[in-house]
Amino acid sequence: MALKSHWSTGGHARITSQLGTGTTVTLFLPDGSGADKASIGSAPSQHGSLMGEGEVVLVVEDDSAVRLLIVDVLKELRYRTLEAEDGEHALPIIESAQRIDAVVSDVGLPGINGRQLAEVALARRPGLRVLFLTGYAATASSRADFLGPGMDMMTKPFSMDDLARIVREMLAKD
Repeated sequence: MALKSHWSTGGHARITSQLGTGTTVTLFLPDGSGADKASIGSAPSQHGSLMGEGEVVLVVEDDSAVRLLIVDVLKELRYRTLEAEDGEHALPIIESAQRIDAVVSDVGLPGINGRQLAEVALARRPGLRVLFLTGYAATASSRADFLGPGMDMMTKPFSMDDLARIVREMLAKD
């Protein structure tokens, strides 16, 4: 709700992450000058082609601020969301009968990491789509042996529009 209000007034958000330092969520507020809202960042929900169709996305992120932001964005895009703070909390959800169409997971989770979680999820639910989020360099984590079928990678920082686009593209694949 707060993000919807934030975007409707022309604000936008940016997520940055640095190894050993943490993650920062920055909200940009409009300056009131009447600048074109689309030029300074618009809500992903204003882009019709990026809208979900009620698909269920499990968000697994140990940083609660980042997790909340991702969940809010996905809800704005008409996805249904489930969330877990780490791999151990995500496993019971994955092993349940609950519908899940995609998983958005941080790679560097404590305990069961994102890649290990994806292996369990794909064994239980073949055809599941997995989007990894990482603060590490894209070249290091997108090696051919890291990403399997149905998997994609986004590096932090990323825009909410990029998140919306990648989730929609992943779910649209056959």
